[in-house]
Amino acid sequence: MTSPGTGDHGAWARRATQVLSEADSEPIGARVVEWPGAFASRSRIVVLDESRHPSGSLKHDTLRLVFRRLVADGTIWPGRAIVMASAGNAAVAGAYWCRMLGLPCTVVVPASTPAAKTDLIGAEHATVVPHAPPAAIYEEARRIADGLGGFYLDHFAHGPAAATDRDWPLARDLVDAATAVTAAPPTVTIVGLGSGATAAGLHAHRRRSGPGYRVIGVDPENSAYLPGWVYDVPDYGTGMPSRIEGIGRPVLPDSFDPATVDLVVRAPDSAAVAGARALRALLGRPVGASSGATLWAAVRHARRSTGPEIIATVLADAHPHYLDTCHDNAWCATKGLDPAAFADFFRPGTG
Repeated sequence: MTSPGTGDHGAWARRATQVLSEADSEPIGARVVEWPGAFASRSRIVVLDESRHPSGSLKHDTLRLVFRRLVADGTIWPGRAIVMASAGNAAVAGAYWCRMLGLPCTVVVPASTPAAKTDLIGAEHATVVPHAPPAAIYEEARRIADGLGGFYLDHFAHGPAAATDRDWPLARDLVDAATAVTAAPPTVTIVGLGSGATAAGLHAHRRRSGPGYRVIGVDPENSAYLPGWVYDVPDYGTGMPSRIEGIGRPVLPDSFDPATVDLVVRAPDSAAVAGARALRALLGRPVGASSGATLWAAVRHARRSTGPEIIATVLADAHPHYLDTCHDNAWCATKGLDPAAFADFFRPGTG
């Protein structure tokens, strides 16, 4: 393993920084759609499709900037092993950037993680290590990193900070997408609460740029974000896992800043699944239930508004493996979910 100050570390760092400074996603016009529902408030809902990134989700640019910061401060150097603990989009994005930089990558996942998810991570040339129980994957990742002389990349700690970078494009893209479709900037942005990075980035952008949008965070059932935010308890915990992949936490992450959101709402898990199915019907692609949760919150907000709002939200990801989970009735039955109960909620029409 090459360490700082040896070999051509400086040249590698310059090349890595260049790679990590280049946006490589599709143009906004190819990633934006307006929800077809009409509302009595005359509100409009614009959805930005973040699944069109090379690593497949909204975590793509956040992890890109995480790596850029780590290269800049000398934490990462040629050949240094990167270890992560996640089975979600952050793991796929992290493994993608490791592959782009030629860094060895190990990802510790819960032993129960479906093969479809581990295959996504492995396709980026990462080593996948199943581990049980799920809550212990973080300590196992630290142990592996220590043994390798590598770096444990905690995306909960690093993601929110990276999203506040001026170069983080999601906030700008979301504002531009809403403006392009409606000829007006968003008055409300709605995002799922997973690591808290997206909310942090939207909050930082509005503080710098002055657009007067509100930030609404969406939490699933059993998660700690809503009660922790309401009661202002930084380490609030429910001890229960989320059924909605990508959002919700059993314990509030230390990195979450309650000031980044103006409101937190709880999406019923069955409504999140129904929303994912509604987006699939619109777009023809199986999206995750976290995107269904934010769509539910957007439709709910449009129906409750007393005047016209421009509501901007994000489609976090889309992948065929969701056909075996939130788009599968048998899977939903095993989880106690009833998306049919919310099917009418998403039918386009005046509400």
